[in-house]
Amino acid sequence: MVELQIDKNDTDKIERIEKEIQELKDNNGSKERSKFAAIGQSLVEIMPSAASSKLPGQDVMGWGRDNKYPDYLYNLTQTSSTLSAIISGCIDYVGGNGITRDTDIAPNDTDTWGDLIAKLTFDYLVYGVCYVNVLRNVAGDIVQYHWLDARKVRTNKSGNVFYLADEWGQWVKKFNTVPAFTPDSVEYSSILAIRTPLSRDTYPTPIWSAAIPSANLERKIDVYHTSEIENNFNASVLINFNNGRPTDKEKKEIEKMITEKFSGEENVGRFILSFNDSKDNQATVAKMETADFANRYSALEKSARQKLFSTFRANPNLFGIATESNGFNSEEYQSAFKLFNRTMIRPIQNTFVREFGKIGANLSIAPFTLE
Repeated sequence: MVELQIDKNDTDKIERIEKEIQELKDNNGSKERSKFAAIGQSLVEIMPSAASSKLPGQDVMGWGRDNKYPDYLYNLTQTSSTLSAIISGCIDYVGGNGITRDTDIAPNDTDTWGDLIAKLTFDYLVYGVCYVNVLRNVAGDIVQYHWLDARKVRTNKSGNVFYLADEWGQWVKKFNTVPAFTPDSVEYSSILAIRTPLSRDTYPTPIWSAAIPSANLERKIDVYHTSEIENNFNASVLINFNNGRPTDKEKKEIEKMITEKFSGEENVGRFILSFNDSKDNQATVAKMETADFANRYSALEKSARQKLFSTFRANPNLFGIATESNGFNSEEYQSAFKLFNRTMIRPIQNTFVREFGKIGANLSIAPFTLE
């Protein structure tokens, strides 16, 4: 059993709650002698909302409840190994065997066309939208194309203005305003948004949106296993409150306080709260066996991976990820690639070719070939 360390402020709060519990007990005469609440590592959590709404006092439409939804998606690409492999593989496939333009002009001073399309493909896949900053010279001719990090871009309800900030939140006041690209524009700087066909709102829906919980689950399982090893599979913590059973509201307040201070992915032991009439009735806890946890989490992880691949309509073997099947020969590999190329890769390539044609760049993407 682990000893729980609580600082003075938390102790004062707990004592206050205990007094309130005792008063309620005296007034209401609780008949239940003991009540439990278990707090611990949760592998499933409420997903952040992607809904858009106006920021207070501005025309800027927030992306997600806290206006940081793209950051959440980006973090998943960095912490879900399967999602990362799929995104990286798709970027290679979209780039094909090379990207060229009808002239020898590079998109900007630092990128090749392959570099630019790779950055845009990442955003297109992860966020459902990518942004191209189009620059003109004094004569009004388009001279450069730059990738803009989608995490730093917001727009208004009509989508005809874009706002750029290094970091977004609910109360951001400082940002740059850039108009949307139009063919007859003479603005030095404008932005073209390339969105997925699933776009229905101010901000689009990523093609893998149905598998976002799966990517998050895979991330949490990885963290859980790491923490479990680092903590030497420590046992649980039992916290007894011996002044009676609180109301549901008070119980949630206690649980919330303990969870915020002592729980999380880095502390995989469960915290058990026991609310008792007296110490004579306090709970006893037997150690919970966890021998089969590895098998359970392995099954969950396998399911999460399958959902991610299904969402992208992809076969794991196309991304260098081994499967249980040993019968995936060269002919089956070619067949799987042709299907994936037709249903996922070619549509993205065609989108980039079409959209860049609108801004004066006629691109050609050599088809990817397996060797």
